[in-house]
Amino acid sequence: MFDFDGTMIDTETVVYEAWAETFRLHGAQPIDRATWSATIGLSSGDYKPIDLLSDRVGRPLDEEEVRSARAEIVTTMVNAMPLRDGVADWIDACVDRGIPLAVASSSPITWVERHLMTRDLRRHFGAISCFGEGVPGKPAPDVYELACSSSGVATAKAVAIEDSPHGVAAAKAAGLTCIATPGPLTGQLDFSHADHVGRSLSDFDPADFLLGH
Repeated sequence: MFDFDGTMIDTETVVYEAWAETFRLHGAQPIDRATWSATIGLSSGDYKPIDLLSDRVGRPLDEEEVRSARAEIVTTMVNAMPLRDGVADWIDACVDRGIPLAVASSSPITWVERHLMTRDLRRHFGAISCFGEGVPGKPAPDVYELACSSSGVATAKAVAIEDSPHGVAAAKAAGLTCIATPGPLTGQLDFSHADHVGRSLSDFDPADFLLGH
């Protein structure tokens, strides 16, 4: 059960930099990295940078206009990014063993599916469980519970791969074993509640977690 943003691709850095540039273009001081890092893994409904941007410029902004301009920056940067180290190896190991793969994300399903399809990975994932349509984002456990039930896998037998403390909390609340692979923006945060912590999935041998499947 893969988280997507920051776990499969380091989109977290891209999204932060795009918001920082958006703030600068409006003549506002960007959100500092520490504050931003603490929000990683939450759904967009729980944290809205545009509200802070409006406060800093001292007037209401056209939300759609701001998001559209920022989306162009993000899409160009994300499309140029590779998968994080070890992700492809883990996907291949699961496919070879016939182990179900799913994504559990606090991002919208349109965002996740678009980037999986761009990399020809969507076909490997039987379930995509995302925030929206009555499903709360992390740290609520719902996206993981839904990903497991859609995959026909008991949560106690599933492994979650995460890059944020909020994501780890969601996975553990759902009853999954959780591997944390923090990225540049989350590396200094507390991952003591994860079962395993590494710099990337390359630090772990899939066979150690997939035995018996």
